[in-house]
Amino acid sequence: QRAALTAAHSFFQMIYGDGFIHADMHPGNVFFLKDGTFVLLDLGLVAELSDSDFKDNTDFFFGLVTGNGKECARVIMEGSTWKARSFKPEAFEKEVVDLVARNASVAAGDFEVSEFSGAIFDIQRRHGLRSNPNFATTIIAMIVFEGIAKLLDPDLDFQQEGRKFFAQAVSKRYNPSAQAGAAGG
Repeated sequence: QRAALTAAHSFFQMIYGDGFIHADMHPGNVFFLKDGTFVLLDLGLVAELSDSDFKDNTDFFFGLVTGNGKECARVIMEGSTWKARSFKPEAFEKEVVDLVARNASVAAGDFEVSEFSGAIFDIQRRHGLRSNPNFATTIIAMIVFEGIAKLLDPDLDFQQEGRKFFAQAVSKRYNPSAQAGAAGG
C-alpha cells in the first residue's frame, strides 16, 4: 500500500509539480528500491508541458472535477492539431458535456481513467479531431499509471490522490504567490 501511494504521489508530482510526462510509462519502466523509493526508468522519451500545455491540462481536469463539460470541450477543440472539414463544434461539445455529466456523479474511487479517456478519444475520433500530442500523452500516461497503481493496491483511490496535486497546480495558476510559498516548504 505504501508503495502504491508513493508511486502515485511521484506520478502526480511529475505532471503537476515538475511539468513533464514520462511518455513510455509501462510496468517494465517502474520499480521500487528496498527502502520503498519509487524509480522510473527509460526517461529518454518524455513530453515537457509548456505553459500552454499546463494551462490546458489543468483547465481540462478542473472542468472534469467541477462537472463543466463545456470547459473540457473548449480545451480539446482549441488544443486540437487538426479538425475535419465536417467538424461540428456544437455536436462535439454536446457529447463531451454529456460524458462529463455522466462521470461527474461517479464516486472518485469508482472513476476509471481508462474508461473515461477511451470515451473522450472515441468522441474526438468520430468528430474528426486530433488531440494535442502532450494532452494525449498525459492522458495515456494516466491510464497506464492507474493500472500500475491498482496492481500495487486495488483499494488506492488514484483520483483522490491526484486531486491533492491538481489543487496545488490550480492554486499556483490563479495565485502566483502560492508558488513562491510552495517552493519554500
